[in-house]
Amino acid sequence: MKPRFLYLIGALVIVLSLIFVFAMNPVKRLHKRDIESMVLYSPPSAEEGITMDDDAIATFINAFNATNTFRDDHCTTHDHMVVIHQKNGEIMKVYGGTQGFQTVICCHKQFNIRGLRLQEFFKTYEASLSNK
Repeated sequence: MKPRFLYLIGALVIVLSLIFVFAMNPVKRLHKRDIESMVLYSPPSAEEGITMDDDAIATFINAFNATNTFRDDHCTTHDHMVVIHQKNGEIMKVYGGTQGFQTVICCHKQFNIRGLRLQEFFKTYEASLSNK
């Protein structure tokens, strides 16, 4: 009886821990069907941005969805900002560059994320902007 009870308690702790981890993860997955438009500003204070086409949006979404949360003890000024206008009226801002992490502001929350593919996305745009 005791071993079965301990297994049940252990399984319950694991399940509750997983629920807590996934519920507390601020990274919201993006879907193309939810995006109205995306604009890249470089630098973030630029008056006009580059409206991203469907291919760039798909690349960004795939890269963004492959990120993980990252500790929030880095302070920097990112070189680029992507403003995502969603069909439900929400606006998400993703600040990034070549620093190895990105900062997201959405729904009055700010948090850091990190993903190699998203960093490569910003590097590609940085290279194309510097060639102009």
